[in-house]
Amino acid sequence: KLGTAGQKLGGSAALCHIRHDPTDPAGCFTLTAANVGKCQAVLCRDGKALPLSLLHNISIKEEYNRVRQHKAIITE
Repeated sequence: KLGTAGQKLGGSAALCHIRHDPTDPAGCFTLTAANVGKCQAVLCRDGKALPLSLLHNISIKEEYNRVRQHKAIITE
């Protein structure tokens, strides 16, 4: 709806969900990460950033081509 209304500004969001099965106290944790826009989910390990998601930015050629392939509207 925003694209058809002439949206000029974008939005960004990052999500990180860590889950542990309460029935298995010794079990592993499950991490799910996602992002939209010009942001990226990262994890800091030993002072270094470990990317958990990809940067979705149309100034990157591969991302621009992916967006165009799905017939998305690019306003700027």
